[in-house]
Amino acid sequence: MNNEQEIIMEFNQEQFPLISKETPFTKDLFDGFNKGNFSATNKGIWNLICSKRDINLYVKVNMKPHRFWKITDVKKYFGIKGSGDTLLGSFMDLWSEYEVYMKEVKKALKQLDNE
Repeated sequence: MNNEQEIIMEFNQEQFPLISKETPFTKDLFDGFNKGNFSATNKGIWNLICSKRDINLYVKVNMKPHRFWKITDVKKYFGIKGSGDTLLGSFMDLWSEYEVYMKEVKKALKQLDNE
């Protein structure tokens, strides 16, 4: 494992409890990072972005993004629970935690480049 991968994998689990849960999302997220491509959008990030749009559409407008879409699949993938605004709040907590985590990783990678 190189230095960049070590920085990404070593994070404070108390600071990022939602990202440290074992879910299909975190598996996809870290599998993408383990392939060595840190600047590209991997499957986990892509699903996070699309699901933000889909959950907002489902909760705020009461509309499914497409006919085969199920909220249960989203809940299982991200390891979240609830319905309606509770579900949206849980997802947005995960979104916020992901954004803070990525800022920390980018800051650490920048420091590594400066050394």
